[in-house]
Amino acid sequence: MKLLHIETSGVNCSVALTDNDTILATKAQNAGHFTHSENLHLFIETVMTTAGVPLSSLDAIAVSAGAGSYT
Repeated sequence: MKLLHIETSGVNCSVALTDNDTILATKAQNAGHFTHSENLHLFIETVMTTAGVPLSSLDAIAVSAGAGSYT
């Protein structure tokens, strides 16, 4: 099961792609302030490209819940 993980509830912006228990790619940044709107789409593109996995093959997307700037 290919799962895209998105974390935006704090100042850390991170994206990861897993296939079952295997981490295929990750991208994260903690700039000390909120930069999610500038970086999130780029992080997703980088992770998917690095792993060589098209978005259409994702089985699910997991998004953190929180009071962050982007959630």
